[in-house]
Amino acid sequence: MNRPNREKGFFNMGFVALPALCCILAGLLYVSCEDGTQEGEVLTPTDKLEHLRQDKQDLEAVRDQLLKKIEELEATARQAAQLAALKQALLRVTEEISQLQSKINKLEEELDQSQVRRAKRQKAEKDLKEQEEANKKAAERIAELEKKKEREAERQGIWGGHDGPYILLECVKDAAVVYPGAKRIAVDASRDQIRWLLRQADKEKFVAIAVRPSGYGGSFDKFRNIVLEHIEDAAKRGKKIGFCYFPLEERKSILGIIAKGDEK
Repeated sequence: MNRPNREKGFFNMGFVALPALCCILAGLLYVSCEDGTQEGEVLTPTDKLEHLRQDKQDLEAVRDQLLKKIEELEATARQAAQLAALKQALLRVTEEISQLQSKINKLEEELDQSQVRRAKRQKAEKDLKEQEEANKKAAERIAELEKKKEREAERQGIWGGHDGPYILLECVKDAAVVYPGAKRIAVDASRDQIRWLLRQADKEKFVAIAVRPSGYGGSFDKFRNIVLEHIEDAAKRGKKIGFCYFPLEERKSILGIIAKGDEK
């Protein structure tokens, strides 16, 4: 944007006639009042502030020249009329500088307030995001605790409160599947298979039996009796082996039961 140079040529031609000086000064003040903008031009607050600062700087330069000329005229009594006019012009320029300074202060205050509001808004957005993250983590933690509580209640019900190593026999129609490992032992198991099963019971010191509907009257009766007899014999030798059994629906997966046992 082209802005007028207020002081250029103001006193370059020597002292000008008083009427011409007043006309020039009036033009300068008019430009100052118009903020140096062209018709239809829209300025941002930052642009306005820059223009006002430039206006102030230009008028301060004019004021300095007026002061210098006043000093020259005061030394010459013949120039008293011109001296009075320049003093009047000095008052107007000083007043205009004061008005420009007021505008500058107002715009600076508005810009500061805008920056403060923006900073507060950004902080509020950050705090909200942090709170949302905290709420999310809290909700996840609560859900985790609720799930753990449910697992604990189920474990207490199924495993009889046992908290340690185990072997689990899944009794189906004609066999028992031993976990961990999913080793299948038929109802007509060999002596070596039975010995292996009982060694596992001695090692883990807890036996659980999950009974499928198809296992009743078959594998369940056989393996329960084998395990209970072994537990009784172990007790006579001063060794304790825990025991529990629970029903399991025919189509329900055993994996959930195993996973709950593994978490102990």
